[in-house]
Parts: sequence; structure tokens; C-alpha cells
Amino acid sequence: MKKWGNREAKWRKQDAQRTANLAALVTAGVTVLAGTDAGNYGTIQGYSVHREILKFTQAGMTNWQALAAATTRSGSFLGIDNTLQTGAQASFVILDASPIKDIQNTQKIHAVIHQGKVVNREQTLKNGF
Repeated sequence: MKKWGNREAKWRKQDAQRTANLAALVTAGVTVLAGTDAGNYGTIQGYSVHREILKFTQAGMTNWQALAAATTRSGSFLGIDNTLQTGAQASFVILDASPIKDIQNTQKIHAVIHQGKVVNREQTLKNGF
């Protein structure tokens, strides 16, 4: 059987390099958008976007910038109007704490609204995506 060596050390080194690369892009003023490649090995659907937003802040983005990269800026890039107004598609989350104060508060989800309807998260997890 082939020995893999210390994979964790290798992964930590790669993660540090990815963060440094992202920091260089942020410093250069490149527009950065969130995109987790959900479904790939090691990319957990749902959770991965929270990790990505955290990485954005570790690379030098403010909490506001990181949130915009995952929400309004991504939507604008795709031509989606990101306003809450009468008649607009209502898809958003309600959080129990401000992600501006602590970016990890994006994980403190109180409710999910998708296309104007409250999502029963327990039922969704039970039935699958």
C-alpha cells in the first residue's frame, strides 16, 4: 500500500497559497464573486459558501465586500435585480445575528425565503435537495 505522507500539511500549504492568491486579486482591485463548485469532492453544499465568504475576509475583504461578492455583486453580474420591492422575486435569508459584526454569523440562519415562500428546512433536509 502506498503511503500518502502528511496530506494535512500539504492541504494547509495549498490553502495558504490560495488565500495569498485571493489577497493579491483583492489588492489589485479585481472583482471577486462567490462560487463554491458545490457537488465537487470536499465541497459541501450549503456550508461551502459560508467557508468561502470567511476566506474572502481572511484575504482582505471587509465583511460588506465579502457579503456583496456572494449576493448582490454575483446577482448583478448575472443580470439579476437584487432589490426587495413589491413584485420582485423574494429569495433571501433572515439571520439571527449581523454578519457585518462577525462574518461567521452568516451561519446563524433564522429563516430561508425562496421565491416568496418560507422554506421548511427540516423537511428539505429530510427529503433531500
